[in-house]
Amino acid sequence: MNELLKPKGMEKRINRGILITGLFNALSGFLAVIGPVNFSLSPGVIATSGCASRTAMLPSALLLLLLSFSPILIGVIASVPSVVIGTIMIYILAAQIAAGLVLAFESIQEFNFQDGLIIGLPLMLGTIIAFLPAEMLHNIPKIIRPVLGNGFVVGILSALAMEHVTHRK
Repeated sequence: MNELLKPKGMEKRINRGILITGLFNALSGFLAVIGPVNFSLSPGVIATSGCASRTAMLPSALLLLLLSFSPILIGVIASVPSVVIGTIMIYILAAQIAAGLVLAFESIQEFNFQDGLIIGLPLMLGTIIAFLPAEMLHNIPKIIRPVLGNGFVVGILSALAMEHVTHRK
């Protein structure tokens, strides 16, 4: 996150973050629950949304706290189809890859977040297809099963589609 945001006073922030993480992990140990971590899982979210403000988390946290007391609203959230949740997760993970690539190639001026997505999304799709259970592949028609059942082929085809169709410059 330091390389992505380049905030001021990073040494002081790191020390404070480690102290808070340690205290809350000690408290979590007494409560027998999993504690917080002091590394960030959100560079992809920040790169995708363009929002790195911590103050945006406060209303979200308050809203989630209020939602936790309503079984009806929890039921509404639970009714979101797993396909939708999976698709969002694939995009967020691809955005994580893209954010990492942008940081890795920051010396190359032409490489941007969109270029990282062109690499990250096919990588995610290919990996998912490679680990699909064999029973899932039986639902695909036999004539296209060798193409859609091969993670490498799906990754290459999606990279070509993104490069030449959806993200053409």
